[in-house]
Amino acid sequence: MPLSRDEIKRLRGEAHSLAPVVRVGGGGLTDAVVRAMDDALEAHELIKIRMLSDDREQRSAWIGEVLKRTRSEKVHAIGKTLTMWRKRQPKKAKEGRAH
Repeated sequence: MPLSRDEIKRLRGEAHSLAPVVRVGGGGLTDAVVRAMDDALEAHELIKIRMLSDDREQRSAWIGEVLKRTRSEKVHAIGKTLTMWRKRQPKKAKEGRAH
């Protein structure tokens, strides 16, 4: 479900002081890079990534692919930086665990 305007505004404020935690370089969106984003989203919910390409069309394509592959929402994109959010998944109890 898309974020509301109020949610985006709140998240943008929270993200203001964040530094990018993942960088997308010349290798593009490899499985390892997407996995790193997934892990960061799971740990923090709100992250920034930095796309090192100077090609606007390439960055735009990466944004669409990143959001789809990580099942996250775009909070803000400016220049080479994308701020994204995904609600943390609840931890599942380990099977066979003694109570």
